[in-house]
Amino acid sequence: MIVFVILVSIIILISVNYFLIVLKLTYGFKKLHNTKTENAATKALKQPAMEIVDEAFDNVEVNTRMISVIIAARNEEHNISACIESLQRQDYPKELFEVIVVNDQSEDATSEIIERYEQLRIIDLKQLITTGKGGKKEAVSLGVSKAKGDFILITDADCMVPPAWIREFNKCFNETGALFITGPVMLKPETGFFNKFQCLEFNSLIASTAGYIGINKPVMCNGAIMGYSVSAYQELLHDKSDEPEQADILRRNITSGDDVFLMLSMKKEFGAESITFLNSASAIVFTHTQPDIKHFIAQRIRWVSKSNGYHDNDVILSAISIYSFNLICFILVLATLLNFFFFPAANLKFGLGLPILTGLLIVIKTTVDYMLLSAYSGVYGQKHLLYYLPVIEFIVISYTTIIGTLGNIMPFKWKGRMFRK
Repeated sequence: MIVFVILVSIIILISVNYFLIVLKLTYGFKKLHNTKTENAATKALKQPAMEIVDEAFDNVEVNTRMISVIIAARNEEHNISACIESLQRQDYPKELFEVIVVNDQSEDATSEIIERYEQLRIIDLKQLITTGKGGKKEAVSLGVSKAKGDFILITDADCMVPPAWIREFNKCFNETGALFITGPVMLKPETGFFNKFQCLEFNSLIASTAGYIGINKPVMCNGAIMGYSVSAYQELLHDKSDEPEQADILRRNITSGDDVFLMLSMKKEFGAESITFLNSASAIVFTHTQPDIKHFIAQRIRWVSKSNGYHDNDVILSAISIYSFNLICFILVLATLLNFFFFPAANLKFGLGLPILTGLLIVIKTTVDYMLLSAYSGVYGQKHLLYYLPVIEFIVISYTTIIGTLGNIMPFKWKGRMFRK
């Protein structure tokens, strides 16, 4: 009986902690949203994101600076054209930004495609090529070393950016004084259940990213949309130059995390207030859903693989809290199913108590998750996907638990390269 009481108490504590976290994230996101709408175009924020890709908002003149856009590309012959063309349509002065595409030893026609755009000279575009082992971290570092801008903007080769993208970043740098900025990313297409699941689950990640920044505890960002001050980056490297282990601010021994490790280094050096979220619907970066479950799992394992490299207390506590709650839900769902199918004659009180407890946790989880996702999708669109949330919750609980474990032990293949723990 004592053991049962202890287990129930642990479940309640972990569950309450999760609910409080999501409520804080909802508050954090709304705080960002309210701040933005007081100072910028409210109309732009409230329009559905899918309808504003080719529109530019808020023509207020701001202090323009030299911007360097860096794209790491490996085997992106099917995507790189759309990415470059979206940068050619920027409404930012052409003489005040450059695009550096770092070809990470592609084995397809990526290099030839980049060369064609380079020769057009529509924008200041140049191609660099990695040497040695390569990898995204080496590619980004190479691009930064050759950049001539005051600020670095980074997106992925399989992404498309709206015309106001650079201008919105420049405006955010000017208005906030932030040294590191991340922002909204949206997946497409939205057809088919698997794609809908990816879109909604990804929205929860971006909403959480914004929420954490809104409560001044940045723990996540996305490499598809981030920007940072070159001077702050150089200062960070200079301050760590006498500490070899600390100088590697991107943690090159870990395959993934080119985005979050830099953000956490900035956070440690300059404080959480130096990091912000570009809460503008006219700055959304669009990218594609994974084509199948195999690629989806490989992507998520790659993301989880960097977890052993975290030293930030906010990140560690957040990861433990969210994983623990999903693990409890997973175990309870599994136990409920096993009890129903294999032990129908079990003690009546226990047999009813288990599914009631499980159902209660799932209902409350769905409710608080809906609050966060509803706030986010109300700004960025795809609100219709919330109808699928009750079903998707079961999938998220299962894959979060399983991938959270496998990501720390399994090798994975990405962009034609095999990576091992």
